[in-house]
Amino acid sequence: MKIKTVFKKLVNKEKYTKKDNNDNLYKHQQMFFAPEDCTSIYGFGFGQSGWHYLAKTAKQVIENPGLCYEESALKKYYEKFHPGSMCEIFSVNKEDEKYNWLIKYDDPENAPMPWTTQRRVETNNFFKKKGDYGPKDSAYLKKRFEKIKDLVNSIKEKGYKPEQYSNSTDHIRGLLLKNKSTYKFLVIGGNHRAAVLAAFNYKIAAEFHRSYPNIVDIDNVNLWPCVSYGIYPVNVAEYLFLKYFEETGREKAKEWEIM
Repeated sequence: MKIKTVFKKLVNKEKYTKKDNNDNLYKHQQMFFAPEDCTSIYGFGFGQSGWHYLAKTAKQVIENPGLCYEESALKKYYEKFHPGSMCEIFSVNKEDEKYNWLIKYDDPENAPMPWTTQRRVETNNFFKKKGDYGPKDSAYLKKRFEKIKDLVNSIKEKGYKPEQYSNSTDHIRGLLLKNKSTYKFLVIGGNHRAAVLAAFNYKIAAEFHRSYPNIVDIDNVNLWPCVSYGIYPVNVAEYLFLKYFEETGREKAKEWEIM
């Protein structure tokens, strides 16, 4: 879908506000995206042409309601996908000049993206509990699997009503990556819901995440915080950004023998 279509929809959507615990008002705007136009932080696409471990797990549950954790894509993903640096996540080999810039982030969950002002998470304690790769505690992973099953059953029986989550952190939130006339919606929060909606091939209802810029435009790469601060050179920042448009997640899944 072209970016102009997205902007037109944004203009026509009704805005609403909510108060947080500090009584600050935040503007929110509901958007709807096809799964093919949505991706995750490490480039696993939610659409049918892509591959995402949560969406694949949700699809398995839809097709086989009796699926157990041991047979799930989620379990296999965390067993296989153990990247040790940003280089391994974004396929940068040692001969590439970008390697020296990315290898220093040997904890990918703590690595800043070029368009952010700080690291995505602050402590290794958080890293041990959460994250998009293994290894992880099996009890934690089983809870994630049960969460997917519960969401599949709930949406199958009741449908999905995003307005129920508009005032909570459970809502699907992210930002738009703009590459000339095309875009990807990068899901930051609500990955489980986004994955289940994608598995049903429903539109993904989402909002902008207020902790991140609404739109990241490749034409403004020199202004991205981690570029202007000298953390990333322009060519490395552009490389990471364009990976979201050039790959779908299937490439990584095959490389790591997950699918």
